[in-house]
Amino acid sequence: MRHGDVDCAGCGQSWTSKPSKIYLLDFTLPDLPVIKLGFSSNPEVRMRQVQIAPETTKGSVLRSVALETGHRAICFEKALHSHIKAHRPI
Repeated sequence: MRHGDVDCAGCGQSWTSKPSKIYLLDFTLPDLPVIKLGFSSNPEVRMRQVQIAPETTKGSVLRSVALETGHRAICFEKALHSHIKAHRPI
């Protein structure tokens, strides 16, 4: 709350009320291909955030789907992770 990360998705001004996207990232850690599912208002920035060393961990945004709010995006993300865990366990 101190940093303004919590508010009402209907009337607030933080990530919960702003438009967001569900994304699928594809990048390579040293000798390990990775696919990451998540949500962000800017998947391209998130791609740069998750790369350990951009010069060696080449990656791209495979797909992104726009949603009305960050609250809706996090709900979808959690549901997708639950679905994957239930239907594609490691």
